[in-house]
Amino acid sequence: MIRYQKIKLTSIFLLSVSLRYNHLGDMGTQTLSAALRAGDSPLKTLNLDENAMTAVGAGSLAGAFGRSGLKGFSFGGNPIGPAGAMAFAQSMGGRAFKFSRMWADAG
Repeated sequence: MIRYQKIKLTSIFLLSVSLRYNHLGDMGTQTLSAALRAGDSPLKTLNLDENAMTAVGAGSLAGAFGRSGLKGFSFGGNPIGPAGAMAFAQSMGGRAFKFSRMWADAG
């Protein structure tokens, strides 16, 4: 069983992180989302391709974006389906984000 703990991104000075193929799932994605929601991360790009993230994880991440400084995000190859895409769109709540790049595919 994978155990997730709180992540504090303010003490990390990474600008770009790739967690591709790490099987984070929704629980890991939600833990990462909570860290992004804190709003103090210098992180600019995040790659979560192929992490078994579903609609639940997609919605959690999108809810965290408004408080993060992310400019590039990739979550291709995750089985978020139409429900995940809708959760992602709805959790943004009409807010404007200034992504320079965002990647997704049918997963």
